Amino acid sequence: MYWFDSRQITDKIYKCDKEICITHIEIVYRERWISQLIQQFKDKFEISIGFHQEETDVEKVVRQLAHDNNIWTSTLYHPDDLPYNNPKAFPDVFTQFRVTLDKKSIRVRCLINISNTFKPLSDDCVITSIPSLTDFGYSSTIDYLLLLIVIVHPNSVFSFKGGESFGLAHLQEYVWEKNLVLSYKQTRNSLTDSENSTKFSPWLSNGSLSSRKIFFELKRYESEQGIPDAGY
Repeated sequence: MYWFDSRQITDKIYKCDKEICITHIEIVYRERWISQLIQQFKDKFEISIGFHQEETDVEKVVRQLAHDNNIWTSTLYHPDDLPYNNPKAFPDVFTQFRVTLDKKSIRVRCLINISNTFKPLSDDCVITSIPSLTDFGYSSTIDYLLLLIVIVHPNSVFSFKGGESFGLAHLQEYVWEKNLVLSYKQTRNSLTDSENSTKFSPWLSNGSLSSRKIFFELKRYESEQGIPDAGY
């Protein structure tokens, strides 16, 4: 993790906590090995699905404790849908990869619908506070604000905040409000302005935004506005 990522991570956690309260979910923050937490929550709750980043050593331990019903979320296409049995068979160039998938009519899997209502946690589950920036190594709020003066330069092209709501807002602005899809092909390699290239990576990198969400938003744009002449 890069040293400046703590801002994005903190923004994401706080925004997530506020947003999921609407669906009656609460964030339980714990500092412990994941295998210990899985065992603890397995004993208290009926857990059937776990969403997490791929950590091979941790997953081996988790599978020993409980049935691990993994759901692949990190890529646009699901690995099981690809026409390659061996990683060495992958093309070296993305265009070849895309053309192959188009010819074989391989489709992006639909987004997963999440219910708006969830069972609340039991009364014996202690809800701890979300870590503050001091927990990430900043000795005080003043130190953090001073650090922001250095990090967020007036000429910086990236001053966005972390969290799903800000990621979705940026997607909405990029696709619908500013129609930047039309100029993507001409600006995709430029890094000198906030409207050049998509700037989706910060949210994609920590799961605040998914490639499939972007894909289906573009498909909706194509359906309603027509395929852009600029192409992408």
